[in-house]
Amino acid sequence: MLFAHRALAPLEPLLSSELSIIPRDSPGIQDHLSRGSEKTLKIGLPGGRSRNDPGGVLHLLRSLLKITLAFATGVAPGCAGTAGDLTPDESGLEKVFAYSTEGRPIRGIVLGEGPETYLCFGVIHGNEPAGGPLLERFVKHIEGRPDIIDGKRVVVVPVLNPDGLERNSRTNSRGVDLNRNFPSRNWTPSPRHGDAPASERETRALLRILRQFQPTRILSIHSPLQCVNFDGPAEEIARHMARASGLPLRSSIGYETPGSLGSYAGDDLLVPTITLELPKSADGRELWRRIAGALEEFLTTPEPVTGK
Repeated sequence: MLFAHRALAPLEPLLSSELSIIPRDSPGIQDHLSRGSEKTLKIGLPGGRSRNDPGGVLHLLRSLLKITLAFATGVAPGCAGTAGDLTPDESGLEKVFAYSTEGRPIRGIVLGEGPETYLCFGVIHGNEPAGGPLLERFVKHIEGRPDIIDGKRVVVVPVLNPDGLERNSRTNSRGVDLNRNFPSRNWTPSPRHGDAPASERETRALLRILRQFQPTRILSIHSPLQCVNFDGPAEEIARHMARASGLPLRSSIGYETPGSLGSYAGDDLLVPTITLELPKSADGRELWRRIAGALEEFLTTPEPVTGK
């Protein structure tokens, strides 16, 4: 079944959007067609029908592809697990935002609603697995305490690098460190950093989430450096989280991180970005007891008030 999933990977745009054909007489289309591109498929108005497709053959093809993908992934077509943009009625349901290089789903959930959006994700490095179950428990905690996200939307992606997690590898399946693959100003070329900025599917998945949800603060969970690190205007948030967890506050991780999410989102885009470094090994229950307060602080610490 994994083979079928891989074979469908190039069809994600078809599977993840509402397809229609722009009518041939639409403004600007005639000029395009006059250059000999009559067979060019266009993404157009939702629900549109093509004069060349009166029977809805393309719609049927799309449905059949979705059914095939469902068998390959175990996700029913049309449900919250379908890849693509989130619609309002899917809030609170698990969503497949994208697929990894080897076709594994990158799942997440969106909780609450409001003008502020906070993004939490884990396991960008597959050999740092503790962030996954921690964030899954955090989701359950939020569901039991909806007051802590009042007026906020929270996007949680427990595992960004499922292929690396499967291999217990820091990198993705192509040997690229995803946290050196973001299109930051300090990205540097290296085989471990990717062929180019955002060359990896998993990196592009997170970039797509950033574009879609426009988070106003970001939490990335790592291990094993046992600290609360921050990039961008996030010191106050990080200070509260460090105090709640007993972990030291660090403005620097101690080495250069070109192409990291912190460099891109925190330093370049000036989105408050926290890197929560967990202990190397800890019992899940004990880890939750220690870190739960810090996660709540991420949600509840107000933005610092700046002077005029």
